[in-house]
Amino acid sequence: MQRVSSADRESRSRRRPPANPSTGRDPEANRVLRLVLTEPDTVAMTEQQHEQAISALSAMIVSWLQRRAHRGQPPTG
Repeated sequence: MQRVSSADRESRSRRRPPANPSTGRDPEANRVLRLVLTEPDTVAMTEQQHEQAISALSAMIVSWLQRRAHRGQPPTG
């Protein structure tokens, strides 16, 4: 089996744009993303689904609090 060097393989990622020659920095590096909140899509939920969702969220919160306590970080808020 013949091994091919990485220089001979095609890259799966895009090439990085060239740096700005005057500053040596990429102008895209300081680009700011502006997030916009939209109205969420909603669907009908049964009482059982509602209870399951509450149980799942409660378990996630408890797990997060336990991890923080284990690391010695007090809860915030």
